[in-house]
Amino acid sequence: VGIVSMMCGFWALVHLPLAQAVALSYSTPLFITIGAVLVLGEVVRMRRWSAVIAGFIGVLVIVRPTATDFSSATLVALLAAAISGMVTISIKYLSRTDPPDRIVLLTTLLWVPLSLPPALAVWKWPTLEVWPWLVLSGALGTGGHYCWTRALKMAEASALAPLSYLQFIVVGFLAWALFGELIDGYTLFGAAIVISASLYIARREAQVARQQLAEPVVAKGEPQV
Repeated sequence: VGIVSMMCGFWALVHLPLAQAVALSYSTPLFITIGAVLVLGEVVRMRRWSAVIAGFIGVLVIVRPTATDFSSATLVALLAAAISGMVTISIKYLSRTDPPDRIVLLTTLLWVPLSLPPALAVWKWPTLEVWPWLVLSGALGTGGHYCWTRALKMAEASALAPLSYLQFIVVGFLAWALFGELIDGYTLFGAAIVISASLYIARREAQVARQQLAEPVVAKGEPQV
């Protein structure tokens, strides 16, 4: 499932403006909320459902399915976000019985052989000019993952979530500086809605988690005071 999400995400990056592809990837928390209810049996109240609905309205603003310049590549980007949500739900489900280190190890070991068949179907050896970019991408990806993991150990995810959306600003600037891509008003407005909805969901989940930890645990058989 993770391989499919990654391939869809890369395909969308190639066929869409970078900022638009990144903005649509921010819809992943919306799909995670739905999956948490359907698969994990988590309870989601009206306020979070309202945020999910608002988020999908933002997605519609970005995709603009009735516009004359509608691109089917936006649907691939949404598919990548939805499948990425499925991956998160799967990891959450597996974490009930398996430690995180084992999940990461097995996932990494499976990714290479599973990605080999589709890669062989279109394989071309990278040119000398491409190799430095591949090495740089791998180094930056590994470094970013390491920094994010360290940050999660030092602070709450809800506090770090707003920082992750700085990616949209950085990508938007680099897309303009390197490729001459401009962010249109629909993408900006839709991204603002999606990001706001995702931030609210993260904040609300953190509040619920803190409330659950603060609730007194009544021992079995003891009268509640």
